[in-house]
Amino acid sequence: MASIVVELLDKREISKYLIGIADVEAEWGLRYIAIKKDEWIRTGDNGIRINEGQSERCLVKYELWDKPPPPLDCWDRTWSGSVRLTSGLVFALNDCHPGEAYYGAEFNLGQRDTVWQVRIHRKALGYEEFTPDLISFTLLKLQFWLAPPWTCDAETPHQTHHDQGPHRCRRPARRRDPRDRGHRPLRRPRRRH
Repeated sequence: MASIVVELLDKREISKYLIGIADVEAEWGLRYIAIKKDEWIRTGDNGIRINEGQSERCLVKYELWDKPPPPLDCWDRTWSGSVRLTSGLVFALNDCHPGEAYYGAEFNLGQRDTVWQVRIHRKALGYEEFTPDLISFTLLKLQFWLAPPWTCDAETPHQTHHDQGPHRCRRPARRRDPRDRGHRPLRRPRRRH
């Protein structure tokens, strides 16, 4: 059964506007991840770009799991994918004014130069007639766990969304041991008539 290894609820509110989660040693990489207006999330090396332009305020919770966590059904939106992180230390980042940035609390995943599986859940708060678009407050939960030792095809984006289905991965090709040659069955030469 999967369990949480460590978690962090960032009590700092990210306001106007969260642009994503970045590796602390390569935060500039987040700015180079292109995201379309109709996309919610896109990953690249050292960053998870999040399109939260509608939410003026966000709270972020991080969780590190020992295995894939169980699915959560009570959230508005869910995204799954993977991200490669250089330091394994991440924080939320907003970029509301040119030359100014706000950083959230740092969360340590505990391993450098690693590909992580990540699942992000989103919930926009609302209560009765106080609809989510009026309140403009969003909760984000990021769940990390180690990615399996697979490689992905270059043509296939290394991310998924609940509407699109899983990405297709392939296991790395097994290297042949030169000593195995004697153990393969011999082919008989074809007879010529």
